[in-house]
Amino acid sequence: MPIECKRLPTPKGDDRDEREYVFSEHTSTGGIQATTAFWDESVAKWINDLAAAAQPGWTTKDLLNAEWNDVSLRLAVFRSSYERPNGLAAIELRHLWLEMNCPL
Repeated sequence: MPIECKRLPTPKGDDRDEREYVFSEHTSTGGIQATTAFWDESVAKWINDLAAAAQPGWTTKDLLNAEWNDVSLRLAVFRSSYERPNGLAAIELRHLWLEMNCPL
């Protein structure tokens, strides 16, 4: 099972994209700092913007859906679906979010 980790906000730099949790023209590293609710709203906006702009490979089906959120544990689980191109079967992704530092 592949596991990918990211941190938000994305570190500043000419080769960085603040949206690189979902999309980047550059190589991706970085991560998340803030509450789950804050980033859920931000990521949803980025995905909706990409879908509205008809960015190839992005639709509203890529939006994250909260499955479980425990504010006291600072832990949330989201699910999303990704329609792959070239006749490949769609995949379902799980997103585990851990709040590791103080909210902004």
